[in-house]
Amino acid sequence: MTLTGLIAHSDYEQDQVQDGDGHHLVTAGFIHNKGEAKSTFAEIRLAGDQDSLRWLLGANYEDSSTMEDQLLEFSNNTTYRPQTLWITRTGSLLEQDIESYAVFGNIDYDLNEALTLKLGARYTDTTIDAYSCNYAPLNAPGSIDTSGNGVAAGSNVAGLFNFLGGLSGRPFDPIGPGDCFTLDNFPGAGVPGTPFINELAEDNISWRAGIDYQLNEDTLLYANISQGYKAGSYPTLAANDFNQLLPVTEESVLAYEIGFKQSMAEGRVQWNGAVFYYDYEDKQERGKIEIALFGPLDRLVNVPESTIFGAETDIVAQLTDKLTLTAALTYLDSEIDEYTGFDVYGEVRDLSGNELPYTPELAYSLDLDYRTPLQQGGTLFMGINVVGQTDSDGAFDADDLSIYTHPSFPGNINGGFHKSITENYFTIESYATVGARIGYESDDTRWRVMLWGKNITDEYYYNSVIASSEGAARVAGRPRTYGITVGYQY
Repeated sequence: MTLTGLIAHSDYEQDQVQDGDGHHLVTAGFIHNKGEAKSTFAEIRLAGDQDSLRWLLGANYEDSSTMEDQLLEFSNNTTYRPQTLWITRTGSLLEQDIESYAVFGNIDYDLNEALTLKLGARYTDTTIDAYSCNYAPLNAPGSIDTSGNGVAAGSNVAGLFNFLGGLSGRPFDPIGPGDCFTLDNFPGAGVPGTPFINELAEDNISWRAGIDYQLNEDTLLYANISQGYKAGSYPTLAANDFNQLLPVTEESVLAYEIGFKQSMAEGRVQWNGAVFYYDYEDKQERGKIEIALFGPLDRLVNVPESTIFGAETDIVAQLTDKLTLTAALTYLDSEIDEYTGFDVYGEVRDLSGNELPYTPELAYSLDLDYRTPLQQGGTLFMGINVVGQTDSDGAFDADDLSIYTHPSFPGNINGGFHKSITENYFTIESYATVGARIGYESDDTRWRVMLWGKNITDEYYYNSVIASSEGAARVAGRPRTYGITVGYQY
């Protein structure tokens, strides 16, 4: 038997400036994005190996705290208008204390020389205490009136939300710069000035059962069924009212998988493949909620029922003593089985039957690597790779959402005064990128130098689409990029 104990502590801080919109206009730029994360983790486990039985028992504990502070500016966004009193900035602060503990166990039992039974289970208990304050920031130093209405560029969030709070008819202390502006959840109408404080306590039992069958010394067949969970979480976003700040609860997936691992050509080829089916409950996705004055705003949502059917295969083939081929292909067929909610335009719709966002039907990669020893010593290596995917939805029902200049365009979702460079702006189009490398490695492999290029064809592509207020933006992938890497291992 082997007893293992682990303890770890990490402390992380960041202070970043981020151009969130990718162009010279300031429609979504982070003046700062500050963050802190402190985490302590401890685990103890006991493992044994006795004849045909291999087993493991253990427990772990986590105590973490996180903080994120975002200051967003949108002075060229359509949110900057008379109806919102010319606001240009909002601040978002989220602090979380996370405590989690778990106990777990696993056994592998050889029924005979070819057949192995695998069983495992884990109980996890997690509590998250959240403090969220969307605050009214100070005006920018030296800011001037750009509205023509006596409002300095920077922030008039306090004035706007004091006005909205006044509509409630409830008494409250007017807020100023630095105060929390999000409206509370009082029935009827909310008032600003109170931070959002909430606790999410969840527990679950995840488990796994599987069987391995060693058909021969070169072929392994396997089948698994498992139940897994993803913990709930709170969002960091500029929220108009407390409803946007409510957490998503844990999502669960019941996963079925059968597959094989095949060695061929005297070990020169390794081929793996699997077919799987994922049955999700309460899958966590990015969604919307309709807010007066502001239109559709972000929130996290749980999709009650959804599924993914898929297949994947990969192969590593030593074509010659010097040339190696690596390839992988994944097929996905996802579907929302039950969900009624807001689309990106803030309209409530039955979205059942649509695919899940960010699940392309095909994703693939191909790599050729050539290595040859040099007479003077060391190894010259070079390679080329292709990575790509077919199109996918960047939002719920993206392939049916069109953005036109006229709100009553027949047969399409009302896009207000939107205008788009393409008909289906929220669809992530298919793309493929090509990379290459050439380098030298010493005989003892302790040091190497490599010249590389990524996206050498300068393919324009984007990997996500973000709908914000009544605007939207595509997050583009990296353009053609070259570099040199020098490494030494001692």
